[in-house]
Amino acid sequence: MNGKDFVLQNNSALRAIAILLRYYDPKNAEQAYASDVILENYNSIIQLTTKIHRKKSIAKDDQDIATLKDKLERMLIFIDEQMKTKKWKYVAGDNLRSADFVLFYLYG
Repeated sequence: MNGKDFVLQNNSALRAIAILLRYYDPKNAEQAYASDVILENYNSIIQLTTKIHRKKSIAKDDQDIATLKDKLERMLIFIDEQMKTKKWKYVAGDNLRSADFVLFYLYG
């Protein structure tokens, strides 16, 4: 299994578990979309972090570091805009969602 297959299966598995535990509502397209965007960004961030971690040395102008910062900033801006415009209490709605757990992990 390659990394991309794992990520795709990981997203599907997380979504299925979240639906069972009521942390993902597939009937609410707006909240499901927000959760999916955050999950996809999270996976890209984890892949980049792993790639950076495996490097023997990192230059100050490393392109992967710049890309990681950009992805993090874009995800946080997306979350901020969604919460402000929709007046959500959490990152993907008014209830705790799988996307919140992903964000908590990144802050951890």
